[in-house]
Amino acid sequence: MTRITRLFWLTLLCWAGGIVDEALQVMTPGRTGGDIGDWIADVLGAGAGAAASIPTQRRLHRRPSA
Repeated sequence: MTRITRLFWLTLLCWAGGIVDEALQVMTPGRTGGDIGDWIADVLGAGAGAAASIPTQRRLHRRPSA
């Protein structure tokens, strides 16, 4: 599995976590759930984190020059 594929699946997992978070907020007193704006913020944050990690991953996995 390539690094990009791995990042895609991890980002998708973060999106799913945002959905679960929104669903669980319904059971918390004083909170509302199902807020699409909050979920979009979760999605954008996961995407930004994944995009920011690509250069770091490349640097960490760079082979030393001979």
